[in-house]
This record gives sequence, structure tokens and C-alpha cells, in this order.
Amino acid sequence: MVNNMKNNDKRKNAAFKQNKLDELFSKLKKQLDDLNFFSKYWEKQRLYINHAYSIESSKKLFNVENFDSLLTSGSLMNPHLDIVENGSKMESLYTNSPSPTTDVLDVLNRYKTGATIRVPHIELFMPDLQLYCKSLENYFGIPIRANLYMTPPFSQGFQPHFDLDDILVFQAHGKKIWSCHTSYSNSQPLPNRDMTFNESLHRSTGIPDEIELNQGDMLYLPRGFMHEARTEEQDSIHITFAFIGNYLGELMQQMIRAKSIEDVSFRNLIRVPQKVNDEFILDQFKLFQSEFKKLNDKKLLINSLNYVKHSFDKHRNPQLKGGLMAILNNEN
Repeated sequence: MVNNMKNNDKRKNAAFKQNKLDELFSKLKKQLDDLNFFSKYWEKQRLYINHAYSIESSKKLFNVENFDSLLTSGSLMNPHLDIVENGSKMESLYTNSPSPTTDVLDVLNRYKTGATIRVPHIELFMPDLQLYCKSLENYFGIPIRANLYMTPPFSQGFQPHFDLDDILVFQAHGKKIWSCHTSYSNSQPLPNRDMTFNESLHRSTGIPDEIELNQGDMLYLPRGFMHEARTEEQDSIHITFAFIGNYLGELMQQMIRAKSIEDVSFRNLIRVPQKVNDEFILDQFKLFQSEFKKLNDKKLLINSLNYVKHSFDKHRNPQLKGGLMAILNNEN
């Protein structure tokens, strides 16, 4: 009976916390909707949201003291903790013991000398962030990964670069200056994962725009937008929500894989002659035109979309906190 009462109290507390996070997300959603985000900004241009959240509201989403407890516990280990020095990621050191953990003192000392602390998938270790990510995923329809970056004063983790994911940056603590390079050489819109940044090819060709992010501010950058970020007199913690979905081309690849299972012509080998002449190219072109028409199949598209949806649904575990206790207490 006592256990049941305790479990009920925990459920009420969880529901209360969920409502608070829902309120936070609803505020962001309203701002994005009012700005016609998907028609004006999505995959097109950057968006700076000044005071997306008040300082008090931002603390509800990310609590620095909770992160302090997580980091100093030593439980964060590779691949969920690394150090960025001079633009390069390096694994954190481990304690010298039969059961090693992260050498937290080394991490903090390197931070004090200018290194950036990076925690990929920080949402896996902070339940409030995980709930917030789930709300973002439901709104955008795309899986999301949250990475934390903590940078000391007068430091810069990475040199100018672009990301291969669209990102939504949340300034969780302190202040950071973002330099957005509006033009650069050999630029291509919306690069995919085969089009990585190359500092010898991609060089800024203009004066960058500077945006100062303070606690509670947010910044959306489509993939391919070159940027860099630095601190001045304040420490900075920002969280990057990265959109890690499927490209249209990947959906088409899935359709081809599915069609190959049911249609033997998609499994025919291609014989390439010693000399690829115009006649061979024309024959293959006609063949591809004929075979690609078979992809114009609504049922095939639906099945492929369901496959993507299944992967999306499996991206994040459901909220199961209390599930073990329910089993131990023989609850239904």
C-alpha cells in the first residue's frame, strides 16, 4: 500500500514536470509559428530568436548544478564526453584503477586552460532535456540529438566550419559570440553526409555577421551555413539540437531496396564493356527510364515511408521511469 502511494506521488511529480516542459516548448512553438518558420526559414536561412526564454525559464530546461553533479560524478565517459583543444576532439583521460572512470580533475584543469568540454547526446543523461527533445521531434517530425558545449572565457572550440545537420542552438548559460559567414568558396546548399567541410576548399569570402547569444536566446542554422563561435569575458554553455533525419534521396534508396526484393529486374547485374561508348550509355539510359517508372508506385512509397516512420519511432525509448518498480510491485 505504501509503495503504491509512493509510486502515485512519483507519477504526479512526473506529470507536473512534463506539464512545465510542455509549457516551455509551447512558447517556442508559438514563436516559430508566428514567424512562419517552415515556409520562411526551414532549410533556407538562419533565424535568431532573442529572448526565446527568460533566464528563469531557461534554468527549468537546463540546470547548471545538475550538470555539475553529472560531470563531476565521473559517469560521463567516451563517447559521451570529449575535450576540444585547438579545434580537435580528444578523448578524456581515465583514472588509473581496476575499474576506471573519467579523470574529472583532468577535464576541469584542461577546461581552465582553454579547452571546450563537449557532451554528445546530453539528453540521455538529463531527463528534462530528453522530454524537451521528444517535444521537438514531434513538432519537426525528425529525430533530434542534443550536444552540449561548455567553453571558458576568451576561447573558441572550433574554427570556421559548417555542419551536416540543421541545428537549433540554445544558450543555456553565459554568453557566446557567433560569427555567421554569409558567403564562402565552393559553397553548396544543404550538403549531405558525403559533402564534408574542407578548410582548403571552403574559405570565407566576406565579412561575417556577428550574433551575440545570451542566456535564453536561440539560433537556427540550416546545414551548410558556415559559422564559428567564441567567448569573451564569460563562460558559455550552449546546447545544439541537431536534426538527424533522412534525406529525400535516402527515401528513394529505400524504395529501390524494397523494389529489388519483389522485382527480379532490379537484381540484374550490370555488365560494363571495356570501352563505355555512346551506344552502351544510350542502352542503359533507356533501361533506367523503364525501370524507374516502376518506382511510381503509391503502395511502394507508403511502405517506404512506414519504414522511415518505424526507424523514427525506435530512435528514442519511451518514458519508462518507474516501470521496474511497477513490475516488482506486481502492478498492471
